[in-house]
Amino acid sequence: MDNEVDIKEPLDLGILVDVSCLKRVESKLINNCKGYIKFDHHCINKKGEEFPYPYYVDENRIACTEIIYDFLIKYGFPINKKCCSALYLGLVTDSGRFVYHGTSKHTFEVASSLIKKGADPVRILDICYHESKEMKAFKAYMKSKAKLSGDVTYLIINEQEYKSFDLPYEEASELVNAIAGVYPCHSYVYFIESPDGSYRVELRSNKLYPVIKVAQQMGGGGHQFAAGITLRKDNLNFKEVVLRMNKLQVYTK
Repeated sequence: MDNEVDIKEPLDLGILVDVSCLKRVESKLINNCKGYIKFDHHCINKKGEEFPYPYYVDENRIACTEIIYDFLIKYGFPINKKCCSALYLGLVTDSGRFVYHGTSKHTFEVASSLIKKGADPVRILDICYHESKEMKAFKAYMKSKAKLSGDVTYLIINEQEYKSFDLPYEEASELVNAIAGVYPCHSYVYFIESPDGSYRVELRSNKLYPVIKVAQQMGGGGHQFAAGITLRKDNLNFKEVVLRMNKLQVYTK
């Protein structure tokens, strides 16, 4: 977590946003709170991701900020320009600039309201989607290395590869959509090595195959059509993940 403040005394409340459970929060401050609540739109995975505190979860929302906006409006909280910009940023990124499955009429209504209240969509998009030459080169490399197995595109990237492009893990691990159109198939998987030797696995479907089923089978979670898994370095079974993704498509056709 960037720019984390060191606070010694206990905090009254920890508010989790867009995360399923306490163990997935990067900030160590989360362990210093007296109580917790959360706003989230991930599918609830009860195995190992329990959250025994008050929460507002709606799995059908494209963005967590859509939920937060409705909560603020319902209970009369003031929303200033800075707040509107932050909410719009979350809305546009989670919805893939309003093209991902799950983007609804209400999504656009929230976006319109945030713009009227002060959010600058052009500036936010310019900042959010700016790509360095290193990132552009790495994405081209990703596309050249992606492979096809059955009806699943997959790519395995190790730490040395993304470091050779001067990209940190935090940036390289977010580029799953770079391989979306490499092959004419409906699902894709991105394996990327983290600094601790484990692999982050991103699962995606562009034809409504519920990849969340594969993620939950393997201890992960996420959304119906965008989910994730962590493979420990002592159990890097890449083939099993791709196999399950292909089986998922057979069972759901």
